[in-house]
Amino acid sequence: MGPIIQDVNGDNEGLIRFVRGEGRYWKLGDIDHSNPLLVGPPKGTQALMGGGYDAFKTSWEDRPKMIYVGTNDGMIHCIDALTGEEKWGFIPYNLLPKLRNMWVVDPATGGRYFARDVYVDGSPVAADVYIDVDGNGSKEWRTVLICGQGAGKGSSVGGGLNYYFALDITDPDNPQPLWEFTHSSMGETWSVPTIGKVTKNGEATWVAFTGSGYDNDPSNLVGDHFYAVDIETGDDFWGEWARDINRSPDIPNAFPGSPNSADIDGDGFLDVVYIGDLDGRLWKVDVSVEFKNRNSWNAVTIYEDINRYPIFTKPAIWIDPGSVDAVPRLYFGTGGDDQAPDDVMYAFIALMDRASPEVEWFIGDDTVLRLSKDIDKGDLAAGEKVWADPKVANYIVYFSTLTGSIESVDPCQNLAGIGKLYGRYVKSIGGSTTGGATALDTIDGPQDYLDLLSKSRSAVTLGGTERTVGSVRKKEVYIQEYDSTIQKLEQPVGGNLAVKSWREIYKIIKKFIP
Repeated sequence: MGPIIQDVNGDNEGLIRFVRGEGRYWKLGDIDHSNPLLVGPPKGTQALMGGGYDAFKTSWEDRPKMIYVGTNDGMIHCIDALTGEEKWGFIPYNLLPKLRNMWVVDPATGGRYFARDVYVDGSPVAADVYIDVDGNGSKEWRTVLICGQGAGKGSSVGGGLNYYFALDITDPDNPQPLWEFTHSSMGETWSVPTIGKVTKNGEATWVAFTGSGYDNDPSNLVGDHFYAVDIETGDDFWGEWARDINRSPDIPNAFPGSPNSADIDGDGFLDVVYIGDLDGRLWKVDVSVEFKNRNSWNAVTIYEDINRYPIFTKPAIWIDPGSVDAVPRLYFGTGGDDQAPDDVMYAFIALMDRASPEVEWFIGDDTVLRLSKDIDKGDLAAGEKVWADPKVANYIVYFSTLTGSIESVDPCQNLAGIGKLYGRYVKSIGGSTTGGATALDTIDGPQDYLDLLSKSRSAVTLGGTERTVGSVRKKEVYIQEYDSTIQKLEQPVGGNLAVKSWREIYKIIKKFIP
């Protein structure tokens, strides 16, 4: 390993000890952009997943819950969710030569100290997949984690500049590295892949769809490609290039946001994949047809912002369970880029993906968007950028906005009034208007939005369970704010999941003291 890590003073052993926490006040590196991922026992159903899944599910039904999160100490960490004990840390191969950057030499004294750099700054995702994990020709069910490195570019030892890596975490006590994926056109790896099953060359194949961006290569244009990666091999087998459209201000086009996907007909195979780009386009890939060659799938634009304002958010997908036509409805916003102007009107869009896609409703300025005033459900203030990924639960879509730059917000300042959380109905419930009626019905009456101290890239976190209080079922919705406060919103739902009202808004359930 010595020829790879090459400590600046030739003390490779000391560097390894330092990376492992020896001689460092803080043993854990900073968690900047990486969102923690909780993985427990398998939860899928064999009818959708495929043969043999029930046996796999039974084998790992007692698997302890683990938290996986990337940090800027070079590692992704696995932490026992019950005890808080770290089980292990993994350093991607491509980052090994970069570790020397964190243990630098003071030129005046010769002493060594920690210097911050960016390493595993992306967010992980995990899924159960059916793959030949050891190359013996026999497939088996495994739980696989895939993670990008954000702005943590690697080194040429892995064959590229920017990377995604995959681990087999079926047994959290014995993780196994699978592959690292890079490409000559890959930009920074902020995108969180969406994982699912497709038919490829006559065989059910588990695939990760992922974007890339921003462009961080001064010698080459990168970040404007969207990839399909075979999880078994780590190789990309299909991709789409999104040409840059000149506009003012000029933001180089890229796919830094995350894609989303849907199994529309409920057969266990993906049918569509969606992703936005920084030129204000929402792309759709029909993956319901069998993949035979690179011409089998085509990416088409189903929405274009008239002003080319960037779409950074992962589009939320909702299909009305009471509808017979199973039309995907997509929810996304514009403005999510630090280079986007601070004095213009952005928008939140509800789009129906019919044969001819159409905007169902929107929040924004109809004259700016050149859309019908009849479907205009409100306005955002100038400079309100939709940064965070929307979430849909119980007929409500949640989305949040932030005024200004997401990267330059000072956590030591009072951020009140800068962030806002919105909740709108995606379907008429109890006489409410689709898109037009706020779902934030507090003890002080309906609120168009709630002020936040947040710059999260996820609008809310949905609780995994519901509970019953008296005769009312409640769904818990959480918001993590920038002062380390976690807010809990309890959303009462009827027996048919129709939202009735909100209560106990802004109840602080835990506050961490720095």
